[in-house]
Amino acid sequence: MLKTNKSTLVRVPKVQLWRRSVAFLIDFICTWILSVLLGSQSPTVYVAQAFVFAVIWLSLRVLLAYWNQGQSLGRWLLNLRMLDAQLKGVIYLPDLARREVVTGFGTLLVLIALSDIQISNFVAFLLLIPLAIDCGFIFLDRQRPRALHDRLAGTVIVATHRGFSLDLKIKRLFASIRGFVGA
Repeated sequence: MLKTNKSTLVRVPKVQLWRRSVAFLIDFICTWILSVLLGSQSPTVYVAQAFVFAVIWLSLRVLLAYWNQGQSLGRWLLNLRMLDAQLKGVIYLPDLARREVVTGFGTLLVLIALSDIQISNFVAFLLLIPLAIDCGFIFLDRQRPRALHDRLAGTVIVATHRGFSLDLKIKRLFASIRGFVGA
């Protein structure tokens, strides 16, 4: 539930954590694949790859979401939408940018930890901590679960009917396979 300007509570559809995580993972994998296509494993390419990753991440998660009513590719595939926390509906570009700079920095550190196998396990673990802290804020409030990046930008992720419904299509596929195998 969210407070509006009239101090009334408005119910918004809660989003399961797994759906939000899968949407994030879809965006991460798409961005990672595009940034890996840039070059080889030489150390100078890592800087270029990190730059390309940041540009693609901000394009996918800020510009696309801004133009697509709060939906990045992953959110669109799973029928999720980002709204202003005060239910104004419109998400302003600076708010989106602030949100995704926080998330993108943690995600870039995860990319570095995953792509450089020469780093010690301890350093790789340390690179995962910022994103874990950012996303861990979801567990602080059961009524209004929001990550740190959502709190800083004043956004909330809600379920919507607009999208591809990938999760429902996969469930139907498995149900039909189960029915076919069981018949």
